[in-house]
Amino acid sequence: MLRQRLWLAAFLLVICAGSTAFGQQFFTMTAQTTGATPQSISFSDDHLLNLTSDVVNAKNEFAGLAGQPFTAGLTWGGVKNAMVLTGNSTGTQVTLTMPQTGFSQTFTGATPQAVETQIKDFLTKQGPDVYAEFIHKIDQTSTLAVVSGNPQAMTEIFSMAAYNRYGMEPTFGFTPKTGPTALQIGADFDGGRASTTAGSESYASADIYGGFRFTNNIALEVALPMEFRDNDGAATYMLGVQAGLPITIINDNGGNGVFWSVTPWGTAEGGYSPDLLVGGLVGGGGGTSSFNLRTGSWLWTLADQWSMQTGLPVHYQGYHFDTSANQQLTTNGGKLTYTFGPGYFVDAGASYTDVLDTARVTDYITVIAGVGARTGPNSGFTIDYDGNYGHQYRDFGGDLNVWWSY
Repeated sequence: MLRQRLWLAAFLLVICAGSTAFGQQFFTMTAQTTGATPQSISFSDDHLLNLTSDVVNAKNEFAGLAGQPFTAGLTWGGVKNAMVLTGNSTGTQVTLTMPQTGFSQTFTGATPQAVETQIKDFLTKQGPDVYAEFIHKIDQTSTLAVVSGNPQAMTEIFSMAAYNRYGMEPTFGFTPKTGPTALQIGADFDGGRASTTAGSESYASADIYGGFRFTNNIALEVALPMEFRDNDGAATYMLGVQAGLPITIINDNGGNGVFWSVTPWGTAEGGYSPDLLVGGLVGGGGGTSSFNLRTGSWLWTLADQWSMQTGLPVHYQGYHFDTSANQQLTTNGGKLTYTFGPGYFVDAGASYTDVLDTARVTDYITVIAGVGARTGPNSGFTIDYDGNYGHQYRDFGGDLNVWWSY
């Protein structure tokens, strides 16, 4: 009965944490006419190209710009005037400026529609290097950046997936290769919400993993971490492939004592947001240490990790996405687990992540606390609260991890 109640609690915790969306949209365009009858118009949307089209063509909410020269500033994930559009009264000449990078280019066409097409083609096809540098600056200044710079960004998410899998809660444990410890598969589900000075968002992630132990001391594991982020309709999709080689230096023989593993790992991951016009590949790797001490019913875990990831360009059917990310992270922390009854346990821990390169959220603390149980001789689950806390950033949610050994 207790195990059934824990499973129900896990389901409700993860579903509730991951299902909340928020009303603040990612982009806000504020336009000011500079003609004889000045007026100001501001509107928010979750799609960059929609806002650009409306301003250039003086339509929908920006219909008041018709027949007047204008200047329009775009707020991107809390970064004001990240892009600036300056146009003439007919909309046939528009200058696009990116103040953070110093870029500026003028687009001229016979009609506003022709100018809009030129700007769209530049952002998605013709100017990948310029746009990549722009996104890199956004990563350094926005708490809602996609590629790097905050705990729910792509580089941080996949680095933390490896840290949890190899450091805080190693997939294979540390027992020698006997009985059901040779093969293990599992899945980790996480959902929650982030609140920042730039707005809020919801997220949901999964990490599907499996591996095989070759000897008492060496194993191979492959994982597919993924995440979905939503900011009131602005969707971002992330998917990665990770491979690790857990090396057990000191085995766990079942009694009191020390056991330790070190895992070198590699990662390749991609992310894409059609609404934010952000996409690209990131590759890299790292090393994770998990040092453990058991004393009776108590288990002390110290986990340490260093990782490095760098961006890779993507070119597909005329569309170009370059990622200028170049991120190094260190994460250090610990966890305390207490076992009671026939296979039940509670745990609590914290980790500190330091972003060694320029980022909006330069460091943050991750907190976890939860319960778990073995549901059979070769299976079990954990349910945890988890949250990240940094300067002007916090997120919190629920995590469910299930595993089976064969």
